[in-house]
Amino acid sequence: MKFRRSVLAFASMGVFSATAVSVACGDDEGPLFVGDNLDGSFADVRTDTSPGDAAAVDSNVIQVDGDAADATPACTAQTDTTANPDHCGRCFHSCGGGICSASVCQPFLIATSPTPFGIAVYQDRVYWGRRANATDAGSIRSTKVDGTGLVLVPENSGAVNGVFVDAHGIVYADTAGGRILQTPNLATPPTVRHAEGKIGANDVVADGDQILWTDINAPGLFRASRNGTEPAVNLAPAPTSYYPFGIALRDEYVYWSNIGTQVAGPDAGAPDGTVLRTKKDGTQATPETVMSGLRYPIYLDIDSTDAYVADFYADAVIRAPRAGGAAVRFAEVVRPYAVALDADNIYVSESGSSGFEARILAMRKDGTGGVKVLATNLVMPTKIVLDDNFVYWANQAGGTVMKVAKP
Repeated sequence: MKFRRSVLAFASMGVFSATAVSVACGDDEGPLFVGDNLDGSFADVRTDTSPGDAAAVDSNVIQVDGDAADATPACTAQTDTTANPDHCGRCFHSCGGGICSASVCQPFLIATSPTPFGIAVYQDRVYWGRRANATDAGSIRSTKVDGTGLVLVPENSGAVNGVFVDAHGIVYADTAGGRILQTPNLATPPTVRHAEGKIGANDVVADGDQILWTDINAPGLFRASRNGTEPAVNLAPAPTSYYPFGIALRDEYVYWSNIGTQVAGPDAGAPDGTVLRTKKDGTQATPETVMSGLRYPIYLDIDSTDAYVADFYADAVIRAPRAGGAAVRFAEVVRPYAVALDADNIYVSESGSSGFEARILAMRKDGTGGVKVLATNLVMPTKIVLDDNFVYWANQAGGTVMKVAKP
């Protein structure tokens, strides 16, 4: 029962007090990961610290500043790639500020921030939501991906779970206040686009002028316009949605996970979690089932053929054709929380048996090459986001925002 309460608090925005220890690793673990703990064979690595929350706040905006990056040193046949952070393991494989140890890039500490949760990366900046308190505003914070240039959105929300950033600006879900907010940049106070008036708004995405989000308590999948001309519409009210959580867009569809009755615990009843999809323009009358019989599906991601979801209580990443079909246990992972995809790989935040020995994992979607451990000894990492070269995440209980180079 003690573990169950911790899980529910974690998944439902609970606040923990702990210190994160970031330890480097990078060895393949053989076929598919089966949840073994790391032993002392991996060397401890000191992460490079950054100004983070201690930095002077830059009150100006944001996005790319146009400065050219320093030229990467040349790589030759004589270059030592075992400890070179510009050429780690191979030429021009940059660790992005982290150190290179035994040809493997180590995690880099972008910022410290009490209870960070939602996270997004856009151009040269990373954005995250955090829990506010009575004396410290700044529910959305952002630094450059190297940890410099801290900026706070001038607004105070109780708890931010979902953050989305694109060329039109920042959209985020204030879970504690049941609100969806947006701002065109980091210097402009946000506008409330929707207010439910009770705890609920959870994960959020946007597509052009449309905002879509999950609401765990309404419950449902909601859609509204960014410009305010279209009020919020629930595209999938109960009973279609039962504790909806993660959300993802792909082509003309929006996909989301429903945790189901097992939100009350792993023994609450028969597994009835689902992944559903519907047309994002709101024209589809009945959502389609992509997966069913899941035990606690949280965050998900979609590629050109398949849907992947972290099924927490099933201790597995589940994969199924994105239009629906036979679902399979793609990988055995201890309490997976989130997944993210690029062209070849899937990245997973693994909570572990207690949440305090968590890891970031990478594996190929074709099943070859085993599992690579990109970071370990983390404290409750939440959602994962990617850019071309790096994996980003927030450690909720550890109070850190981090990145590591893709393998």
